[in-house]
Amino acid sequence: MVALYDRDLSEKEITRHFQAGANAEDSETAKLVSPSPKAVFFEEHIAPMISEHCLECHDTHNQKGKLDLSWKEAAFKGGKHGKVIVPGKPEESEFWLSVHHDEMPEERTLLTSEEKALIKQWIQDGATWSLDHIDPGSYTPIKVGCCLQLGADD
Repeated sequence: MVALYDRDLSEKEITRHFQAGANAEDSETAKLVSPSPKAVFFEEHIAPMISEHCLECHDTHNQKGKLDLSWKEAAFKGGKHGKVIVPGKPEESEFWLSVHHDEMPEERTLLTSEEKALIKQWIQDGATWSLDHIDPGSYTPIKVGCCLQLGADD
């Protein structure tokens, strides 16, 4: 069986597809294969934003403020000031507050009001983080010949 997609599949999606096998038409199997809307929201909106605006300073190598936002486990652990993401509570999430008050990203283009609204919504909805690791290479623009091709989801 072959399937073509207009984006890279996450590790979880690949696992679900493999587990579903050739009988993915079956409704029970289809549930295994279909990612939740919250996972899709994270992978299409939040992960690309984190990659573009946060990982230059907050990845495994830099960890400014001892915060690594490239790995799920590290992101929810937080940084030197404790937790930065409190699912369901943007007003208690330093991640949201620093973006909302234009404190982050430092020395880079600030997030738009639309991007901020997406982050707030994501945290309010439980901060589903469906990837173990955010790979910035999946979201960065790549020049090909005379044209610009974008990474995942574009």
